[in-house]
Amino acid sequence: FIAHISTTTVITLFFLMNVCRRYGVRGIPSFVVLDSMSGEIVVPASESRTDISMACQRGEEGIERMMDSWLARIPRQSQEMLRMLELSCETVNGDQTKEHNSPSQHDQYVFMETPKRLPKQPTTNDELKENVKELFAKFIAQGAEPTTAAAQAIEAVAAQQEGTAQPYMEPGSLDGAAVGKGSVDWTNVDTKINHTMGDILKFNMSDDVKLVLNTAVKYLKNCAKKPCNPKFRIMKLSNTVADRMFRMPGGVQLLEAIGFEVFGTSQDFVAAIPLTMELEKVIQKCQELVEKVDADTHAIAFSTAEVEVAPIEK
Repeated sequence: FIAHISTTTVITLFFLMNVCRRYGVRGIPSFVVLDSMSGEIVVPASESRTDISMACQRGEEGIERMMDSWLARIPRQSQEMLRMLELSCETVNGDQTKEHNSPSQHDQYVFMETPKRLPKQPTTNDELKENVKELFAKFIAQGAEPTTAAAQAIEAVAAQQEGTAQPYMEPGSLDGAAVGKGSVDWTNVDTKINHTMGDILKFNMSDDVKLVLNTAVKYLKNCAKKPCNPKFRIMKLSNTVADRMFRMPGGVQLLEAIGFEVFGTSQDFVAAIPLTMELEKVIQKCQELVEKVDADTHAIAFSTAEVEVAPIEK
């Protein structure tokens, strides 16, 4: 117990000595001004007491000048941050004077106002004329010349008629649902795998494709035995077994279609099995793909043999 107290005391004294040495504290009381953002010394202890005594002799004006001089001595990065905070406070105060009934006045910059809808596109000549007149009056009120305002009004109405007017945007729901675009529905796992398999089989031998699938099945089965062990969920691409998979053209795309996540680290590229993957279903799907590749290979070999033994007609 005595040894513990003495050790703690030594550590405390060592810490105090370092603090005093760093900030120039030689006695009590001592006053040091620090920048709270960077931790740098703004006013050392050797100058702070003199500044305070001189400012107090001059009254409030002297204290304000002292504070301004201290603020001017803080690092440039901290000054920029204070300026940004000052501008944000000015914006919030200006918004509060405009509208008092809006929710969360101090957080107004967080909310996005819903833009107004574009006016309904006119269909008849009378509606076109009225729309041109309204836009003409609007541009005149904004300070445009009559000739310029008329040209702008006509161009705006013509753009609305041609459907080239910029559409308005409304805030929608962010539910995370993926929407497929194009001829292939990439949100469907089976469709994605089948489409990827069709492309890979065009450029690779069936044995190479089966090697990738069978190796993936081995990793998935090991992961299914111990799903909570991260060692069975990550394989490095520099591994000899993994290298045979990723050397094949389209091997990375095939693994990604199955559900693997391929990404790089500071040391190596890895393929990971995500926690959300349904291991049994993916294993079954890979085995079905291997059987399908075998069936297609046998069918092609059988048709080739028939062509070879067929008699040649003269």
